[in-house]
Amino acid sequence: MPTALFGNEPEHTWCYYYARAELARQQADWKQIVDLYMNAVELGYSPEDTLEYLPFIEAYAQVGDVERAIALSESALLSNPRMRIGLCELWNRAPNTDQARELIKSINCPE
Repeated sequence: MPTALFGNEPEHTWCYYYARAELARQQADWKQIVDLYMNAVELGYSPEDTLEYLPFIEAYAQVGDVERAIALSESALLSNPRMRIGLCELWNRAPNTDQARELIKSINCPE
């Protein structure tokens, strides 16, 4: 993009990593989403709205790091009870593991 018309690219903050993760989620590029999350966290970024953790939680579940996905889920849910509905949707489409079923049950997801 011509800088003269559009200006310089803004600093890459949480919003950049979240937007890229959402695009990668649409393509089921789970590894890229995990990499984006790790980069954002290394730089000290985090969301203002915990709902923005959802693509990262799903990516960890999809790549088989269910423990990290569950830890992020529980942390997000503690800070924002509104996360329950989104987490239930996410975990109902995630790979079916004993840990996933346990989490679904513990947060009272509808069957």
